Amino acid sequence: MKSGFIYFLSTPVGDREGMKIGFTTGNPLARLSALQTGCPTDLELLGYLPGTLADEHDLHRRCNPHKIRGEWYDIEGEAFHAMLSGAQHYYENPL
Repeated sequence: MKSGFIYFLSTPVGDREGMKIGFTTGNPLARLSALQTGCPTDLELLGYLPGTLADEHDLHRRCNPHKIRGEWYDIEGEAFHAMLSGAQHYYENPL
């Protein structure tokens, strides 16, 4: 299975903060730029960690109770940090 990065983006979704959990085999900043083109609001890269597509799917499953739509979740503050507490290579200030 290819390795890459699981990334976490944030943007306002209505009256709440939405977080996208995605996967890329490339540079997370390049992925942010590509997604920003089709998004009417500013996206913020919250961070990323090394992983595989299977790891991304596991995070989607764990976050399913907070799902807004697709890969977007309503996770804020402590819930977000608790979800990543087991991640070994998490970067608060990416690239």
